Amino acid sequence: MLDELLPRLPGLPDLDLASYPLPDGLSGLYHGFLNRELGRDEDRWYEMFKPVLGLIAVAQGEGLTKTQLQQITGKEVEQPLRICRQYLGGELPEGPFRVFHKSLADFLLEDEKNIHYHIDSQPTHQKIAEYYLRIYNGRWPACRDHYALCYTSTHLIEAVQGAKQRDLCQELTTDLFEILTDLSFLEANTSGAGIDVVCANLNKALKLVPSDGESASDLHDIVQILDREAYKLRDWNRERYPTFFATQVCYQARQLGCCALLMLHKPSWPIMGSHIWNYAGLQQRDRLL
Repeated sequence: MLDELLPRLPGLPDLDLASYPLPDGLSGLYHGFLNRELGRDEDRWYEMFKPVLGLIAVAQGEGLTKTQLQQITGKEVEQPLRICRQYLGGELPEGPFRVFHKSLADFLLEDEKNIHYHIDSQPTHQKIAEYYLRIYNGRWPACRDHYALCYTSTHLIEAVQGAKQRDLCQELTTDLFEILTDLSFLEANTSGAGIDVVCANLNKALKLVPSDGESASDLHDIVQILDREAYKLRDWNRERYPTFFATQVCYQARQLGCCALLMLHKPSWPIMGSHIWNYAGLQQRDRLL
């Protein structure tokens, strides 16, 4: 930000502040910066800056890398990253990148006075979620993208909450239900983000699905299972104990009478080998598959 402010000050000791007006708060600073960079070239904003700044503004954790930004947008992102680098956290060229200060995200996403450079967070969250669902849905055990493992469900929840059209909301809610009842995803999500984040997202999702439907019932069962096993899963190391999550989930499901849920997911959960199935006492039910 000093890069923006210092040129406004004279090099003479007897400066007249009235002759060198400062921007109207941080919002004015950001608005003035974008005005100077873009001039009247609106296409440059829509084609180059808006897609990149939108993703960075909603990015979670340490942010998104240059490679991830390019893959999600389908565009070259190096130029906007270099131009905006003073307002971003993360080192060029690869990052990961996030907003340096929350005020930039607030300006882009929430500032009512920001008419020309406003970005709608809902489609941005949706874009990230759909990108990762397209690549990894049904093959989460093979996912090695830490950001995808940690934050796909977070972005999907935000997309559902921000959806204004009923059909879109229902479509995204279906995607959310599918991913949060996919035990292979929950296993990978727990390994990446931690069990507390997983349980928090599950509880948020419960409020977004109809309470009288089968979706809510399945989510409720999963919340119960993971809540009861959370204290054991907080320090779980997937590399050292690859079958621990599956073992504990199967055992707790049996205790709670949720075996039907496991029966549904066993074919798509490769790690659930016969020894885990048997340990949980489900071997007789398995014959019904």
